[in-house]
Amino acid sequence: MRILERLQYYKKFNENYFDIERITHEMLHVNLQELLTDSCFYYSAGADITPIVECKSHISKYIYCDIAVCSNAHEIIFKLKQRLREKKFIEIQKLNIDARWLGLKDKTYRGEYGLKRQYKAADLLGDFSIWEFRENYFCLLYIVWDNTATWINLFDKHNIKPRAICNYRYECGVDFDYFELREEMKPEIWIGHCHRQDYELIKKIDYYGDYFDFKVDYYEQKKF
Repeated sequence: MRILERLQYYKKFNENYFDIERITHEMLHVNLQELLTDSCFYYSAGADITPIVECKSHISKYIYCDIAVCSNAHEIIFKLKQRLREKKFIEIQKLNIDARWLGLKDKTYRGEYGLKRQYKAADLLGDFSIWEFRENYFCLLYIVWDNTATWINLFDKHNIKPRAICNYRYECGVDFDYFELREEMKPEIWIGHCHRQDYELIKKIDYYGDYFDFKVDYYEQKKF
């Protein structure tokens, strides 16, 4: 992603690489499709940092989504960021974003299991942040909106598959069985709940969320 590559370049060749005005301008004009490509999509995410901690060496873009945190979104996002800071991640800059930043028009969108409900674009809240960890950079987009509406109107609409999908607990999220996830949209990595025959359990990873579990299943797509 260009903004992350430029941060690496700025740091290497310019001691004034933390030009907040320049970084903010680039964040405002991020290419959405570039942001989604090869990202990790985590729905019903809460304040769990597990995929970021585990995948930081090979994934640099994280799309979090959870409508359940709507009543206390700022507290949940603050909690998530505090956990990242405890792991020595450094937040460089953040933006509050809305549906327009995501290219969504001011209307209602179908969502939830079986597309049973309508969700207003005006109700979408978002936090977009850039982070540094040991001289590497990554971005985190947290969307407070319906999981299914987010998947359909971002990844599915643009026909972009994430590199990883995380659904730690099988709760209200995206019913990928209902949508018959197309072959070209299947991620390389699946973290959490996965009963698909074309994925195999690779390892158990440490858990950094709000439940009492200590390990999470980490799957990869089988090579045929």
